[in-house]
Amino acid sequence: MLEFKNVSIRLPDGSSSNPFSLVVNEGECVCFQGPEGSGKTALLMAVMGLVPIETGFITIDGELVSSGSGGYFRKMMAYVPQHVPREDMTLRELYTHVAQLKVNVHEPYNESSIQNNLKLLGLGSSLINKEMRTLDKETIQLAMLAVVPLLKKKIILLDNLSQTAVTSQWVSDLTAAGSEVIYTCETNQMQCHKIINI
Repeated sequence: MLEFKNVSIRLPDGSSSNPFSLVVNEGECVCFQGPEGSGKTALLMAVMGLVPIETGFITIDGELVSSGSGGYFRKMMAYVPQHVPREDMTLRELYTHVAQLKVNVHEPYNESSIQNNLKLLGLGSSLINKEMRTLDKETIQLAMLAVVPLLKKKIILLDNLSQTAVTSQWVSDLTAAGSEVIYTCETNQMQCHKIINI
């Protein structure tokens, strides 16, 4: 269980976001909705213990998330960013990199399962050989979503999720498998259990 209690964060302009409280239970999907620059990405970073919060606290199963405990909790999480840090690699290289991260080494890299998931997401399996710089943002995000179920994480964080029928079904399948899913967007268009306006 992921809990936010009176949480606010410092925004780029120096002000603080409005505090909110929330409990995310197993199998629930939550949307953080708000305009660009409202702190949605920073909130996901705070869940991972990478960004400090201004007020309140975040806990996972009753244990406080902080910069010191973040490394432990990140082992329970999968994160799909809104921008990939390097576009000069192929998707295969990205998947290999993700599999080699310390938080993921317990799950073996399974390219055939990734290719199957690419097909389920409406993408061709040959996409795995494409450089990310040749792909649009939505395709890259779908390709990154293909690996998420294989990581078997309890908490899934999706930053600026492209909202389509395919991604909606994918998120629904992740929650049905018991994951706690939090996604961010400017205006929510998908079914979810709770919406927090940031």
